[in-house]
Amino acid sequence: MIYKALTRFADLNDGNRIYEAGETYPRPGLDVTPERIAELAGRDNRMGYPLIEAVEATSKALTDEPKEEPAEAVKPVQKGRRSRQKG
Repeated sequence: MIYKALTRFADLNDGNRIYEAGETYPRPGLDVTPERIAELAGRDNRMGYPLIEAVEATSKALTDEPKEEPAEAVKPVQKGRRSRQKG
């Protein structure tokens, strides 16, 4: 089962790692017990409200994550001559 963070929270059992809302929980490489999942998905945690929810692996929420747009080419500032006006 895959879970996503409902709100921003720090996982106290993972070195206070911050999970942002919408981020997949747990991070790759972290093994989490069913008890910990139940704690974070319920109200029996320090925050007092659910922090994660189960989502389907093929959920659009996980597959349609925003992709980075390619950065636009930045044109260098050309140093040119300034026209001097006689005053």
